[in-house]
Amino acid sequence: GDMGLGPAAHRAVSVFVHLMQNLVQVMEGSNPGELLDEVVRAVGFEAYVTEQENGDERWGFIKELVSIAKEPAPIMDVEGLEEFEYAGGRDNSKPGEGAKGLSAFLEGISLLMTAETRSEDESADAVRLMTMHASKGLEFDTVFITGCEDKLIPF
Repeated sequence: GDMGLGPAAHRAVSVFVHLMQNLVQVMEGSNPGELLDEVVRAVGFEAYVTEQENGDERWGFIKELVSIAKEPAPIMDVEGLEEFEYAGGRDNSKPGEGAKGLSAFLEGISLLMTAETRSEDESADAVRLMTMHASKGLEFDTVFITGCEDKLIPF
């Protein structure tokens, strides 16, 4: 079927689906950095980013992300941000490949970002945005719950 799309939209969706299928194949034999390299190349991201305001600086951030993604995935001590052990006892001279390697990289980046956020001044007078699930066990003087509609509370 045409999914109820016009010819141009159908072609665009088809191109996107083929891109995703190709990237899945690339992922299966690549580490996260190699996959990111391919995503950037396949969608022409360098040209897009460098044309934007502060494009060269932003492109530098992308290159740094790709570089980090090519490194082995350590298990992090979140409190001290100290690397103390490499994941899985495997050959740690290169990062993991396939879905497991990508998952480990994303989990590591997520933990690092959470730790960096936590390490910021806890007493700072600032707004904190989080899900109700993430707020479990935390205490705040004032709480605003947004998005309550039709007797539903967003979690």
